[in-house]
Amino acid sequence: MEIEETLHCEMEGYVDYISIRVHVKSDGRHHFSKTKSQSDKNATMRRQEHCRGCSAVRTHNATRYIIQPKISNYSSICSPAEAFLSGLQAEDVLPGAAAKVVRWATGLEKRLDAELQLWDKFLSETIAEHLEKKKCDGRAGEEDFLDVLLRLREEGTAGLELTDDRIKSIIKDIIAAGTDTSSVTLEWAMAELVGNPRAMAKLQDEISRATEGKPSIEEDDLRRMEYLRAVLKEVLRLHPVAPLLVPHQSTTMAVVQGYEIPAETALFVNAWAIGRDPAAWGATAEEFQPERFLGGGGAEGVDLRGNDYQLLPFGAGRRLCPGIGFAMPVLEMALSSLVRHFDWELPAGARLDMSEAPGLTTPPLAPLRLAPKCRGQQ
Repeated sequence: MEIEETLHCEMEGYVDYISIRVHVKSDGRHHFSKTKSQSDKNATMRRQEHCRGCSAVRTHNATRYIIQPKISNYSSICSPAEAFLSGLQAEDVLPGAAAKVVRWATGLEKRLDAELQLWDKFLSETIAEHLEKKKCDGRAGEEDFLDVLLRLREEGTAGLELTDDRIKSIIKDIIAAGTDTSSVTLEWAMAELVGNPRAMAKLQDEISRATEGKPSIEEDDLRRMEYLRAVLKEVLRLHPVAPLLVPHQSTTMAVVQGYEIPAETALFVNAWAIGRDPAAWGATAEEFQPERFLGGGGAEGVDLRGNDYQLLPFGAGRRLCPGIGFAMPVLEMALSSLVRHFDWELPAGARLDMSEAPGLTTPPLAPLRLAPKCRGQQ
């Protein structure tokens, strides 16, 4: 008989809960629920992230019922759009009208239009619900992000005209950017730690010292976990969630190392290659060594905010990912909770596959399956 347990790790102000489902079998060991495929696993994790992300953007606990029915619908909208955007674009290899002909003949144009219409319907309904709620309830209670945008539009203090289309674009960027970024990073972190037992043990020791026997990890405890932050930096160095960041465009003509780059050229920053460049990281650039970010490790002053160009998982400058302040505390809490309560190992006969799946984001090619065991249990 299997008994399902759920571990809830709460962190006020950042995330409502992180749920880890495991099964306790008759042998006393814990096992993750089996997933049918990579897409099923990703869909489940994305729905959880959508729930947290949409709640942060739209609602608080009192109005969460508005969100839940739309989470699965949002997932069905996002997944095809991501697949389209991560593929080869005809415009990259064919001139002018030829690219449009290919898109029309293959049905890409029609499918993209359908996806955009679903997006627009979803966001229009969301805005309408907020306006109706405001009409009924006034301004009582806390405002969420969308409420603030609507209020700024009403007051005319935003500095630009906040049309419905502009508000939709802002909300779309916030939600889409958090589709699977945290779950992918957490999956890579667990893969690297399982493949490096010494680093896993060192992290568990630090967490035990920082929590001092507390029943749960608190936000203040995270500030004392220097090695935890080093582990996450190393994971993001080797496995940036968006390996090419987001596309940029040159505003003027420029010459870079003798090459003329015309204005309005699409530009991609290969953060994956930068993070593995031996010129920046030395002979151990391909190795998982969190100690490099600690005192005397050679990269102790390197941060994640784009001030050091050898580490750019969140981009840099004005285009720095605005979600960094949300993502890092969530990752710290989730990873520390996982390794504090459990020892982890591969199932019998399984091998650790560190191959990456192609796409806008790069999760492991093969779903990561680990067998957790309560720490201290023989």
